[in-house]
Amino acid sequence: MKNKIYSYVGFARKSGNLALGYNACEAALEKKTVKLILLSCGLAENSKKKFQRKSREQNVPLRLVSDSEELSAAAGRTGIEVFGILDSGLAAAVLKQIDDDGRNA
Repeated sequence: MKNKIYSYVGFARKSGNLALGYNACEAALEKKTVKLILLSCGLAENSKKKFQRKSREQNVPLRLVSDSEELSAAAGRTGIEVFGILDSGLAAAVLKQIDDDGRNA
């Protein structure tokens, strides 16, 4: 259920556990503080590849999302295509929800 994902992203933002945007997520990956990366399907191919490589190297799960505008709205911003969840509990909940939705699609 996508509404739960939006709620988790909103919780992460309110609790200070959300990195928003390309540079913030890249920095969080380098600092090893990010627990989950969410990329918009509309993100440039080279940027996707870069995050896929870095997340693989850091052993951080990464998922592609098709509705970055709604996720941006849940995070209180617009036009964001890269999201990083910094809390392991929230990351696990979002990951489970995305994976469960994928199996039920």
